[in-house]
Amino acid sequence: MQNSEILRTVIRSFLLVVSRKTSQDFTIKSMRYILDKHKTQYSFLEFISIDVDPKNGLISIEVENSLSLRYANISRITEFLEIVFIEVFREIVQSEYYYNTDLHELVEDVMDDIGPLLRKLGIKIQWNRIIRGASEKIGGKKADISLKERYKKSDILKPLINSLVDLLYDGMLKKGKTRRDAVFLIVNVIRDLEKKYPLFRFMLLEDIDKEKMDYAIKTQWKIEDVFFFDSDDKYAIKAVSKIDEIDDDLYRKAISEFILNIGSYINVQEKPFYIERLKDMIEDNCLNRFIEIGVDFDEMEEIFKDQGYNFIIKKTLDAIVEIISSKTSVNYAVVALDSIFQKIKDKPDAEMIRYIELNKNKSKEGKDSIKVDSKVNNQDPYKIAKTMRLILRKVQENQSSYADKASFINDLKIEMGERYFLELEEMGVNVSIISMRYV
Repeated sequence: MQNSEILRTVIRSFLLVVSRKTSQDFTIKSMRYILDKHKTQYSFLEFISIDVDPKNGLISIEVENSLSLRYANISRITEFLEIVFIEVFREIVQSEYYYNTDLHELVEDVMDDIGPLLRKLGIKIQWNRIIRGASEKIGGKKADISLKERYKKSDILKPLINSLVDLLYDGMLKKGKTRRDAVFLIVNVIRDLEKKYPLFRFMLLEDIDKEKMDYAIKTQWKIEDVFFFDSDDKYAIKAVSKIDEIDDDLYRKAISEFILNIGSYINVQEKPFYIERLKDMIEDNCLNRFIEIGVDFDEMEEIFKDQGYNFIIKKTLDAIVEIISSKTSVNYAVVALDSIFQKIKDKPDAEMIRYIELNKNKSKEGKDSIKVDSKVNNQDPYKIAKTMRLILRKVQENQSSYADKASFINDLKIEMGERYFLELEEMGVNVSIISMRYV
């Protein structure tokens, strides 16, 4: 979407929500006042007009696609939208007609209605900042609109863990794996994190009955306070109330690390979409509660976007450099790999080499001289697998002795680690056939 269309869509959606709680006339007048007030700060505001559509009587927003708006970056637009949200809420606070409006409810309605749209457009609104800004004393009045806990910290763990169980199982390397394996993996992550975060000391799962899938969660209070059990392929969770007393900042860190750790077990095909799918699976009100506490889903999404096929390609090439350099030198290993690339780059099966940058001038830096463009994640997995098979065969052929050729794939597995080696196989690289050539 062009910037003009983004602004038109977001402002119209926002004003529709506000007008339902106040009035259309009040909402339009407030918005016009804000546009006029800030037009010197944001030059593109003079190209925005607000009226009522005579056909349907709804608020109509027109935004001209001016040069000043076309080249405004998304952070500038986000900054302006935050000002709009804060000042519209302030106008309500100051109004003698709407002073008693339930602003807490209004803010939640806005978050529920336009939150998914903002996320889709890549606009990250700092709702805590909006709330603080709109709650400042104005003319002796104080607006108490801090979001009350419709969901407590313990309540929102249930949809989070339910979603993570589903996502983890769907995104696991499935060789012989069951849904129980996904649950046990989550249990192990919890047990590891509970050493660091009090939150997970209240969520330690034990006494696991594999057949009933019935879990008692150990706490330092009452064992019966919390249960985690199977019900129609979902997991019902009741978390101890002590979790609600945990500081927001500590809760945010714990939950963020929990989500990141679980994501490390998702396979490369699913990783770039892991956070996006997680956000879609969690009910909006619960998701908004996590965001209010400060869990930064957008930041995590950026982390996992770069952990697709490019991540495994890089791991494979790093392992190759380590194998070659263990018998020669780092400099020689990088030069040798570059030489192989030059020989095969024009072959039909080596099409994906164009996404690999190998800088010979930095050969002394070893693995750091290799970069893999994340754009490769959008390519056909079959083509990526063909390129990786060709690279592995050529590296194997260039080993100095027959014994080295015969042990190359096993050495690669050891150097990469079993998990990432399995990822390579899942991509469609039949390493067993390559291994058998010299065995």
